[in-house]
Amino acid sequence: MTDSVNEFVHQHSVTELPAFPAVVLSLLEVMSGGDAGPRDVEAIIRRDSTLTTRLLGAANAAALTRGTPAGNLREAISRLGLTRVHTLAVTAAVRGYFRALDQGQPTWQTNLWNHGLLCAVLSRELARVRGACPEAAYLAGLLHDLGKPVLALAYPDAYDRLLQKAECSDVSLHGLEHRQWGLDHSGVGAELLAYWGFPALITDAVRYHHQPVADLAHAHPLVRCVALANLLSRYPEVDVTGRQAAARLLDLGRADAQALLDVAYRELAETRAAFGEDADADPAEANEQTLRALGKQARTAALAGGLGATLAEGETIDNIIMCVALLFGVRHLLVLQVDDDQEQLRGTATPTAHPGIADLSLPLDAEASPIASCLLHNRIDTLEATRQGGTLPVADCQVLDRLDGETALALPLFSSGRPVGLLVLGLRREQTAALQQETGLLRAFADQAGALLARQQQEARALRASRESARAEQQERQLRLVTEAANPITVMQNYLGVLQQQLEQDHPGQGGLSALRDEVERIKELISSLEAESTGEAPCDRASGL
Repeated sequence: MTDSVNEFVHQHSVTELPAFPAVVLSLLEVMSGGDAGPRDVEAIIRRDSTLTTRLLGAANAAALTRGTPAGNLREAISRLGLTRVHTLAVTAAVRGYFRALDQGQPTWQTNLWNHGLLCAVLSRELARVRGACPEAAYLAGLLHDLGKPVLALAYPDAYDRLLQKAECSDVSLHGLEHRQWGLDHSGVGAELLAYWGFPALITDAVRYHHQPVADLAHAHPLVRCVALANLLSRYPEVDVTGRQAAARLLDLGRADAQALLDVAYRELAETRAAFGEDADADPAEANEQTLRALGKQARTAALAGGLGATLAEGETIDNIIMCVALLFGVRHLLVLQVDDDQEQLRGTATPTAHPGIADLSLPLDAEASPIASCLLHNRIDTLEATRQGGTLPVADCQVLDRLDGETALALPLFSSGRPVGLLVLGLRREQTAALQQETGLLRAFADQAGALLARQQQEARALRASRESARAEQQERQLRLVTEAANPITVMQNYLGVLQQQLEQDHPGQGGLSALRDEVERIKELISSLEAESTGEAPCDRASGL
């Protein structure tokens, strides 16, 4: 523990934070012993009247009730069982504590709580299959981000700005915290739990939940369970990074990890319903459910070789971006497309890309552009997104400057042996290592995405050709109109001139003839402009032809 974290906790948190509910540690102690009975649990919960009321309410929720509602605490414990009662009681107590820390940031506090609850359930499921204490794992998962609201309490304005910065940056929140204060939420939360007397393994799990997977390989199972749960619970579908972490930390295959994650999501919905938090009424939760369904569809289709059908539903580029996020856990990418002349790679504007990317292009020349070289040689390769040393051409640097990430991965897209575009993925270094082991899936995805992108380009060319053809037909019609109108207007001008000469200068009709000649001249100018628009020439160049 660094001196800065220790100093922060003792100068700010210990004196300013509300007291942590003692019932949580008491329940953990009695449940971890293995010989707890209903009376032991009841005696602990009864010490807190508010918790007793909330537990009874949760126990009698529609999601958990199987008959007549329980009339008292003992009956609720008997019906639900000790494990469920422990989960609900600890959840209610910790939820109340997090609400006490809420400083007017309902959106991110709600997201923080939902993530913590999912992480808790998943930590417990992982602990059950790997021999760690499920109750300790649940509590550690529930509290792993405790340091976030504590930092927000100490630095409300600064932390709010840091949260906003983390949303649009590839640098992690704990990395930004450390840059600004020399400490992060994992260290702050762990130090607080140690101060309150939590078991060392729980504080370790909180302290190390952001450590790289390689550094956790031989850590205690409880620490590994919480770290993996935190990683897996970021996305509704187990991506490449999650699969490799599950294999390395707990020797779990992707299917096993996904099954446990599915269980966790189901229990999360049930637990939230027990506390009156309707998952169906929560847009964020509904979006998560949609993403989970899309993620399963995309991964199943990719592995079955039918990803094209998934990509083809809707806008091609938008779906490519969504599938990259769901299959590989990559949120930052650029789309470069080969132009019609096969001479340039042009940046494509997308909802998630830097707005300036559409102004940039690269020569489709392997000698002039390392990025283009990856495409022309059909090579999946990494590029440093930090251009120190000036090893890349300026044009390539400009493209990579528009991409968030520590490194970049070039993914070529071909169709019928012809290069059609390139995806440049912005990655963290651990993502890069994971994706380098997924060449097969990357190739399968690139084949389908390339075919769809080529089809979109062909349709765009056909649309442009159709518009040009329609424009040419319109120009031809305009020229015919000009030609057909030229002779009558010339005749009218000549006839009016003859009439003017035949009339005496002071004849009353002279004024009318002059007005008519002016109007004919005006019509002549309008037709001249129409002809110029059709031919692309200046009006004065054609005026003499009428």
